[in-house]
Amino acid sequence: MEEQERSLQIAKEIWRVLRTAPNIIMSWGLNPATVKAVENGLRFHVQGFKHTGDVEIKLNEGADLYEIYLYDESGKQTDSQKDIYVDQLVDTIDKAVEYTGVDYQKKVDATYPGLRDVHTIIVV
Repeated sequence: MEEQERSLQIAKEIWRVLRTAPNIIMSWGLNPATVKAVENGLRFHVQGFKHTGDVEIKLNEGADLYEIYLYDESGKQTDSQKDIYVDQLVDTIDKAVEYTGVDYQKKVDATYPGLRDVHTIIVV
């Protein structure tokens, strides 16, 4: 399989995994227009409580594990994590981008006042 085609297949698989938790990836402020395949992975822009910038996920095919790289708005790498299993991807990214711990709900409430009062959304 050609390198570019292989990278596209890997990107599609990563995206499929992330989409299994739509409420979490939406909380990152993920911009769908920025989602793109990169060599052996996927890259996209987020605006989370903890990180604003790009997230890049790459597959280490030899180990069958993933690597996550965070880049700030200027393109400088600010963090990386390696040896991540596929079932840990969403949680690992969430902890790096959005989830702030015990004060998380307070931050959500302060940023989105009235959100707790929304019980039903009707789509017509």
